[in-house]
Amino acid sequence: MRFLSLRFAFTFAVLAMSQVALAGNTRSWVSTAGLDNNSCSLTAPCKTFQAAVNATNGGGEVDVLNPGDYGTVAISRAVTIDGGGMAYIQAAGNGPAISVAAGTYDVVVIRNLSIFTPNPTPATCGICWNGGSSLSIENVSILYATRGITAMGPSNSAGTY
Repeated sequence: MRFLSLRFAFTFAVLAMSQVALAGNTRSWVSTAGLDNNSCSLTAPCKTFQAAVNATNGGGEVDVLNPGDYGTVAISRAVTIDGGGMAYIQAAGNGPAISVAAGTYDVVVIRNLSIFTPNPTPATCGICWNGGSSLSIENVSILYATRGITAMGPSNSAGTY
């Protein structure tokens, strides 16, 4: 019985370490020619911000290789998304273009990109902030969203900007 317990503990430890290794990028990359099942490295970029954020360690950065639409994204950890002045998100429907629900001590930075929501079905908000230590928005344009930025930050005091 003791052998089975040790074997289970070893298997559990190996699985836990492999899960941590899956999101191993300090810096991830996106390209319009990328694939979301790539590693999101410079030589094997992903196609969407969501895949790149998922492949990036907390505190890491997602960068853009060429101009294009990189899709909506839900952010749940500390990360920087830098569109390089050439990325945009075209979002329509009932959801946000960017949703941020990060942890208590997580800092999220979104910079150098455009958010466009076409009529007649604009996104509910360009950027919805629902949690995290801080959210920095630098050089971001939001066009035609029902609400540009909706904030329900750490103090749970809501505001629309």
